[in-house]
Amino acid sequence: MNWLRLLQSAPDAIRLTDAVTRAIKGDAQAIDYLKNEGWYQGLDVLQPGMGSIAQQVKHHLDSTASAIRDTLSGNVIEGEFREVVPWEHFASWLRRQKWGTFVILGPKGQGKSTLALRLAQVWQQERRWPVLAVNAYPEERYPFVEPVSTQKFMNEIKSIMRLLNPPPPKEGEDERPDLGPEELDRRLTPYKRRIIVIDEMSLAVGTSGMDAGRLMVRQIMAQARHLNWLIIYIGQLTKMLPQDLLNCEVVFIKKPAGREALTDRQEPLTQDLWERAIEAFGAVRREPQWEYYPDVRAWAYVDCQDMGNGQGYQGMIPFSKPSGDEIDGEFREVIQ
Repeated sequence: MNWLRLLQSAPDAIRLTDAVTRAIKGDAQAIDYLKNEGWYQGLDVLQPGMGSIAQQVKHHLDSTASAIRDTLSGNVIEGEFREVVPWEHFASWLRRQKWGTFVILGPKGQGKSTLALRLAQVWQQERRWPVLAVNAYPEERYPFVEPVSTQKFMNEIKSIMRLLNPPPPKEGEDERPDLGPEELDRRLTPYKRRIIVIDEMSLAVGTSGMDAGRLMVRQIMAQARHLNWLIIYIGQLTKMLPQDLLNCEVVFIKKPAGREALTDRQEPLTQDLWERAIEAFGAVRREPQWEYYPDVRAWAYVDCQDMGNGQGYQGMIPFSKPSGDEIDGEFREVIQ
């Protein structure tokens, strides 16, 4: 940052550099000190021209303080401290998504459903699309969530597949005319633009490769873009999901128990994914903003292979609980 280098170049203002640097990283005490001491008003006395630089500093601090307040109020996925956190570009990309498949893995009690519903809420605020929750527990039914049974959801998938891939006529029946693009789009419209959370994937899919639930997962993945669906699958291990689902847009992992590399699929990519997550959670207390999210359940390891232009993101990200006063959030004692 040019203004920081200029500030560091002023001999009489060197003592302020540490406070400014800590403030940019989200240090609330440093922000209060810099804002309340009024030092920026007297910098022109120390060195001509420093007053205007100080005004830029003050503007930056105001933005940072606002971000801290929003984060602690649960209004953002992550603490958005510009130009500091490593996950900033990923979080911005994630908010902008209009379709895609996302997977959340991890042991029980580590906040998988909380993360899924927070993502769904952020997307709903961005898109104004309905949020459907399949296999949702009663305590997870926030005001923005519409619970849907597994059977009803699978019936809708079958209806969509019949439109996209009409069955051949039975013996003695006439050939059905193909639907034109406009008519097909019209019939699919009621199913479009949805945010879908499927919890406890083991309840929806079996172990057989030809299981109806597993076929459904593959069909949804293939049609997510066409339907404008943002769909989140939640499971404890990758073996609860069709393996090709791991080629989705993002895999999130909540704090592993530590043995997943041994108990999950014994293939290199799965084992590497768990090992990276275990290592990342082992160092989570050194992450930026740990002081604002001092609970491992408020963090997730991200494996995003492609955000476009060959860029990906593998690393940690914090998140706040879904907002809504009707029920308790899993992180009530951490993020208010």
